Amino acid sequence: MIAVDIRLVKAIQANFAVQILAQYDVALTALKAIDIKKINNAVYKKYLKNLITVFEDDADIITANPDELLVLKEKFGELAAVTLKQHGSKAVAQRKSFVEKIQKAMGYKRLRDEFYPMYFSEIGIKSCVYCNSQLAVAVYEEKGKYVARFDVDHFTGKNRYPGLAISLFNLFPACAPCNRRKSQSGTGFQLYSEKESDLKESMFVFKLDAHAKARYLLHQRDSVIDFALHDRLDGTLASAHDKLFGINSIYRTQRDVAQELMIKSQIYDQSYKKVLRHSFSLLRISDADIERMIIGSYSREGDIHRRPLSKFIRDISIELGLIGNDDG
Repeated sequence: MIAVDIRLVKAIQANFAVQILAQYDVALTALKAIDIKKINNAVYKKYLKNLITVFEDDADIITANPDELLVLKEKFGELAAVTLKQHGSKAVAQRKSFVEKIQKAMGYKRLRDEFYPMYFSEIGIKSCVYCNSQLAVAVYEEKGKYVARFDVDHFTGKNRYPGLAISLFNLFPACAPCNRRKSQSGTGFQLYSEKESDLKESMFVFKLDAHAKARYLLHQRDSVIDFALHDRLDGTLASAHDKLFGINSIYRTQRDVAQELMIKSQIYDQSYKKVLRHSFSLLRISDADIERMIIGSYSREGDIHRRPLSKFIRDISIELGLIGNDDG
């Protein structure tokens, strides 16, 4: 729910340069190994040839930044969808088979299991970048057993643009529900940016409804605590984000978390924080560490991707005066 610095991501990609080059070599070799004679559709033959050509021309296709991805989209071209009603079941099956061939050649599933958990952990992303309410992990049934795997959403859908299936800046870590809800839909949220305004603070903010704290102190029930997702502009971004991902519905199940923060706001006043600073001074614990201990989550905006609910907890804690709004 906040942008990640492209420069940071590029530095981490440099640390994985050997693995990324191997991914490129494997993908290009596998694409060339697809037997084009067995592809009966002329459109798909042309698409595959074009895909291989673009890969051969650009060895940095996996690390292409967001602006470069827009150019690559034009070079690849969109793989037009077909519907059962328009073209019949054979055409639908044929397209599905072709896309699966491309994605298998890219090695996306293997990378999702083996490389992406390590890569995104280095970046500092563990939770869903869209809702921040769950880990970016999905559970699948495989050979009679349930297996937890890292899940990513393709900002530009891999079904329409299979050539971008393993381009790293096209991958947004997401929980399974948000991944399903977004599907091929567009979203106004951009995960990667170099703009200081995007990196300093999220466009989104959770806010308590007016008098929510007073109602809780009067009734002592979490059911009277209301809040909602807002944005820092005119409200349209938050409204669209909520409509697509059901953010407010998700967080209404977390009223007890807001309740705990309200209780803490009555206990952890400035004098108590001063005592903590003095008590732990020899341990060199920072103010950010103390705030993290008090609210039970990360207190810096830039760290919210590291743990589910961090964004919600941080915003409500600031509003309640539990922590400051200084990321310095």
